[in-house]
Amino acid sequence: MASAFDYAWYWLLANAGEVRDLLIALAAACVGPYLAYRAYVARRLVAARQRTAEATELGKSAEIMAAAFAGLGGAEIHTRVGAIYTLERHARDRPTDQGPIVQTLAAFVRERCPAPVPKLVAGGYQNPSLEAIYVPPATDIQAAVTVLGRRERANDPPNTKLSLACVNLSGYDLSDGDFTGTSFRGAYLCATNFAGAKIVRGDFQLAMLENADFYNAKAQEASFSAAYCGQTRFAHCDLTGARFVESDLRDADFTGATLQRADFAGAALDGAKAIPEASLDRRAIGP
Repeated sequence: MASAFDYAWYWLLANAGEVRDLLIALAAACVGPYLAYRAYVARRLVAARQRTAEATELGKSAEIMAAAFAGLGGAEIHTRVGAIYTLERHARDRPTDQGPIVQTLAAFVRERCPAPVPKLVAGGYQNPSLEAIYVPPATDIQAAVTVLGRRERANDPPNTKLSLACVNLSGYDLSDGDFTGTSFRGAYLCATNFAGAKIVRGDFQLAMLENADFYNAKAQEASFSAAYCGQTRFAHCDLTGARFVESDLRDADFTGATLQRADFAGAALDGAKAIPEASLDRRAIGP
């Protein structure tokens, strides 16, 4: 007498094709969810690894910046210079960190090179001595302003304002640097080299610019109002829309300068070279 197992076996043999199709369908139904699950797990693993890598990179970035910022306060000149160039390289490698790096280097310059303060003598102010103004340029400060001038400005955060106000950069070389929109208000910039620099919309109000060199600089819409520019060289400088209101421009050289819409109202122009006749009545030069 046949057992239940035998009947089942005979049924499977008689319906082998249908059974095979059923198993294939069941397998297909399981494979889809399985593959989807595997893809989900893989994506989670990739995301987790990416977060880990970003956290590691962020940690390394913080360590590099912290070490470099500490180096700016080092006692040895090579430590400070090395920190400055480390920050420059880091800003190139990680542009999102450029904002705090730029502001830190600007603060470094302001703290280490403040403008000399006039002395109160007999109820009046006495201008700083030449020795206080013409201090030999320091290697670390020169490195800092060079790095600031050659940075990639496109990587600056929106509305970044670079301030080098009230500093003493007399005798420093800022040539060919990009200082667009930078404030040098009240700074001592005697014999400073701005040749070829980009200082569009720069603020030089109340600055001391005696013997400074702006040869071939781009200074459109810059403000030199109330600045002392005795014997300053503006030869071949683009000063379109610049303002020299009540500036002292005695013996300044404007040979070949572009002066469209420049405003010389109230300026002292005795001995100034190559300023068109239209400016001698202290009115803005027309287009």
